[in-house]
Amino acid sequence: MRRLLTGSRHGVYDDLPWIGPLKAFIRDAAAMQRPVVGVCFGHQIIAEALGGRVEKAAAGWRVGLETYTTMLDGNGAARSIALPAFHQDQVVVPPPGAEIVAHSPACAHAALRYMQAPVLSLQFHPEFSRPYLADLIAVLGKQAEAPGLPANATTDETGMRWIADFLAETQPSASQP
Repeated sequence: MRRLLTGSRHGVYDDLPWIGPLKAFIRDAAAMQRPVVGVCFGHQIIAEALGGRVEKAAAGWRVGLETYTTMLDGNGAARSIALPAFHQDQVVVPPPGAEIVAHSPACAHAALRYMQAPVLSLQFHPEFSRPYLADLIAVLGKQAEAPGLPANATTDETGMRWIADFLAETQPSASQP
């Protein structure tokens, strides 16, 4: 069984009754070598659960298409990708054993691959389409001080491909639950 942890309106540091049990669930899944993927809040809660630290971003809200640098594609050369961002919290200290696989000037730990467990987490939103991101900016952009979305902006499918590839390579055997 695979686990997908998605976004939330809450922060990982909020004093809510479900935060502690969720962190324990993540630690247990990692210890049992169960595949886990996190997006946005999921990225942050995984990092916190496994020994990292999350805070409000010094740069404030990140909203719109953000350009990230990655080397995850395996060819050894850095490449830039544009992916949707919508967050004000971010991982400021990655957990021990986490490899940074994407970063930007405003988000140093935008995607992490955990070497001790089958875990991948992404701060950005690969599931957001361009029209959805544009609508989100139109509705919520003023409170988040969003710069808007350029008319010619396109989203990169790299993040979704990473998730699909990760889940395919961590396919559990028939004997695993």
